[in-house]
Amino acid sequence: MTYTITAKSTIQLALGAALYDQSGNDQADGTGDEDQVTFPTGTSSNSRQALFPPSLATGYYEVDGELWPPNTIGDGNPITYGSCGEIYVQ
Repeated sequence: MTYTITAKSTIQLALGAALYDQSGNDQADGTGDEDQVTFPTGTSSNSRQALFPPSLATGYYEVDGELWPPNTIGDGNPITYGSCGEIYVQ
């Protein structure tokens, strides 16, 4: 996943990913999440692998990218998130 950030000043963020099944349950296990990434002033990007559990049931899943305050992934609600697409697992 690639996160592109436009910052008014240097900012630190945590980069997370979610994988929602058709019931709305997050099936991602946190593999590849980054707890603290520094983004400088202006527009910059950071890429990370988004690895998902190999034991997923057959079906459609929504892939979301998430931004969190540093070191807080999973502690409530992300700062922002966006749907990156949908995958189908067979």
